[in-house]
Amino acid sequence: MSEITGIFSQYERDELNRITAKSILEKLMNIRQNINVEFTARRLVWELMQNAKDNASLCNKDGEKVDVIISLKENEFIFSHNKGYFTNAHIRGLIRKYSSSDKDRDSEQIGQPHKTTGRFGTGFMTTHLLSEKVYVESFYKNDNGTFNKFSFGLDRGGKGEKEIIQGINDAFGEAERNIKKTEGITLSKDDFHTSFIYPLTQQKKSLANITIQEAKKGIAFTLINVPEISSVTVNEESGESTNYKIKLSDKISYQDQEFLVYNLLINGRSSKSHYLTVTGENAQIIIPASHKGNKYYATELETTI
Repeated sequence: MSEITGIFSQYERDELNRITAKSILEKLMNIRQNINVEFTARRLVWELMQNAKDNASLCNKDGEKVDVIISLKENEFIFSHNKGYFTNAHIRGLIRKYSSSDKDRDSEQIGQPHKTTGRFGTGFMTTHLLSEKVYVESFYKNDNGTFNKFSFGLDRGGKGEKEIIQGINDAFGEAERNIKKTEGITLSKDDFHTSFIYPLTQQKKSLANITIQEAKKGIAFTLINVPEISSVTVNEESGESTNYKIKLSDKISYQDQEFLVYNLLINGRSSKSHYLTVTGENAQIIIPASHKGNKYYATELETTI
């Protein structure tokens, strides 16, 4: 059986590379044609946060919450998070652009609630708006439970299938070389750290600024809707660093309906931004509000932060 596998394996890999390259070029088309670039710049940060949440969920059995750091530097946009690492399947999913979702879960997990909403699929491709080359830094989990620190570049800059395939092969080769050159060590979940580093041109930097502002504008809604994210820290080029968390601060009842009240914490301190939430069977409504005395008043979305 192994001999048959050897006969066909190279052809199967080449065919898979061609299919992957076609799909990557298709998804890059809108980005390269500058279609809805500002919308994509706003969307991509939520794709990265979803990936971070999914990674922590897949790598931990105890419902670990993830801390996110978003940094804009002179020539780089960096998205980092803790509590997660890469498996072999995760690396293949990232390089080949498919979602390593719960459909690929271990047999003993069948029947359990899904932990993820998809990872490294089409949504992640939107992040190439900032740069078609991304550098990945993280830890790789070996079969024996030890971890290797590794990094590699993921280059989507090719204009045709041949160049995209070369980028795929180069990414696999660089990842493997980096994994093999480090010694496997034992780590705890608090040691894990993953970063996606996007080199920026001056033109792309303006889009990265939109991404940063979108993250700040919608941070409270994200922290309420995605409780798996514990905090988000935004480091701006000016050197200003702001940490955001959400806190359940009150519960009120109105017409037999319970409202949960959340307060946005900025650098550990309560802010003036409050959010009333009411949850139905299939939906959750979040209402930004101000707080005066014992009453809450709805505010406009644009003035919540």
